Amino acid sequence: MEKITINECPECKKISFSKDWVGGEVGCEDCGSHSALQCPLCQKWIDLIFHDIKEINISCLLKFYNSTKEEIIEELAELEHNQWAHWTKYMLNRITEDNIVKWGKQIQTKYGLLSEQEKESDREWANKVYDVLIQGFTTIKDESWLYSLPSININRIRRWIKEHEGVYHETEKS
Repeated sequence: MEKITINECPECKKISFSKDWVGGEVGCEDCGSHSALQCPLCQKWIDLIFHDIKEINISCLLKFYNSTKEEIIEELAELEHNQWAHWTKYMLNRITEDNIVKWGKQIQTKYGLLSEQEKESDREWANKVYDVLIQGFTTIKDESWLYSLPSININRIRRWIKEHEGVYHETEKS
């Protein structure tokens, strides 16, 4: 999937595609010049010494935005089938009287009362589901800084994508 990123201008507070920003320099009385980016919407040059402009990768967000509920359910159903197949293979290869008793107890045990090792086994598959779901919002590595940004939040990005859907599809084709 091609990486699609957006920026928020600290001056006009509007969001635009990163590819539309122009790089250059702005003059400085003290040191000569600084690297800068020009906002494609307000045309102001943003001095990168004084402003930290973060690119937000929306490629994964667009995956779910452009997917139907049925497509997402199919991806999750495939994962659930893989989990079931993995467990069934494990179980069939290890059927003993002791394991039947052990698994019977586990079936009756609430998750919070499982041993740490048993919980870790469940977490392995929960992490796989999480990985599928989180692709619809951002990548795991990006999630922490995304929510720490003062003026951009995920709902604002979703609204921006909805407002610019036609523009995105044109970008996707080029």
